[in-house]
Amino acid sequence: MRKKKSSSSPPIPVSSFPDPTATVQLAAKTRRMCAAAERGDTQAQYNLAIMYLTGRGVARDDEAAAGWFHVAAKQGLAEAQYNLAVMYGEGRGVRQDAAKALSWYRKAAAQGLVKAFFNLGVMYRDGDGAPQDDVKAVACYAKAAAAGDPFAQSDLGAMYNSGRGVARDAVQAVAWFAKAAAQGCCLAQYNLGTMYEHGNGVARDTRQAIRWYRKAAVQGYARAREKLRELETRQLLRYISGNDGARRVAKQHRPQRLLPRQ
Repeated sequence: MRKKKSSSSPPIPVSSFPDPTATVQLAAKTRRMCAAAERGDTQAQYNLAIMYLTGRGVARDDEAAAGWFHVAAKQGLAEAQYNLAVMYGEGRGVRQDAAKALSWYRKAAAQGLVKAFFNLGVMYRDGDGAPQDDVKAVACYAKAAAAGDPFAQSDLGAMYNSGRGVARDAVQAVAWFAKAAAQGCCLAQYNLGTMYEHGNGVARDTRQAIRWYRKAAVQGYARAREKLRELETRQLLRYISGNDGARRVAKQHRPQRLLPRQ
């Protein structure tokens, strides 16, 4: 169930962070990391946030993780900006705030972080944290897709296939589905299978449809398993029907018996 959005909350002040040395027995390396973070080392702040997020070397603490991501994000570290956006989007360690998530994704995207462009595309497509805007969604997807992100490629293919935010173009949809499918994106593999099955944007090819449905099914995609069973059953019935028909035709064309004598 989606969490209810709430009003914005102020950044977590550094002074509110748990004192690592007082709450957990830290290794010398971890203590040095904490000291560097307190001195303002951006990378150390980011690494410390990851440690709190994963519970490696310190007690797991999402609030402290979000706080250190915020400190590093304010200093301009794109990865910290992205992770802080994720935490605002999920309400992890902070109160959920889609508008703040969007704002931090924009900052990370402005520095060229590919994953930020993809997440921005999703938010614009769904109207999450900003007015729904398919044109902006396509623009964000396109930037991430051009950089090779398979999920952006898959979503961009879907936008072309449905004509959302861009002129409908099944050929372009197939091209983007194919790029994402080749990188193992199961949704793109499924969608590429449907394009081959129905001859949409590409020549109809049941074998290719089965091939891509099977790849998606192997990854556990339930709809692909259903389509795979459907197509394989249909092919089997066609094969059986074809063989019976061939036998009937052959029987009709066998040499006839000689006529009896008059």
